[in-house]
Amino acid sequence: YKTLPSWHQRDLLIQKAVFLLAPRPSSESMETFDEFTGLQPQVEQIQMPPIGISASLIRQRISEKKSIRYMTQDQVIAYIEDHQLYQPPN
Repeated sequence: YKTLPSWHQRDLLIQKAVFLLAPRPSSESMETFDEFTGLQPQVEQIQMPPIGISASLIRQRISEKKSIRYMTQDQVIAYIEDHQLYQPPN
């Protein structure tokens, strides 16, 4: 979430979405997004044991042509493949 300022259409996302924050093994405290945008998005913190999977890790693995199986649902993997998301530059 710390990259929020660089997200595509972040203001629209902030207006329309509820952001879910999950703990990670090495993460600092889970702050809100308002320090980055001046807007106050809806944020819900998920209470769960920390796991070492992030969207950044998934994007990195895809760009390196590594498997993301067991890191996300099969439907998500199919969508990423069908739309050729996060592919390395040619």
